[in-house]
Amino acid sequence: LDAEVRLYCAPALYARLLPLGEELRFVLITSEARLCPADERLAAAAAGSEIEGLYIAVARSDYEKCARCWQRREEVGRDEAHPGLCARCIKNIGAAAGSPC
Repeated sequence: LDAEVRLYCAPALYARLLPLGEELRFVLITSEARLCPADERLAAAAAGSEIEGLYIAVARSDYEKCARCWQRREEVGRDEAHPGLCARCIKNIGAAAGSPC
């Protein structure tokens, strides 16, 4: 969860992964995951050994860690009422507080 991952993909793979959207970070168990076309890859991106047309760049996240989900997110610390939480966790706690169950 300390990593930010960029996947640079050939067109067919890009099209298959694109529907995941924000969920890609949960699939990869990382704080940030971005999908990019292969022709935009950085020189530091390594070729995937098992999947043709995949290049991967990984960097450590500089963002603060959410106290609830442990993901490092840009918005942690911005909400005065919940300074240690990310926006997703604040939303989830709010939804849970209003639940009749």
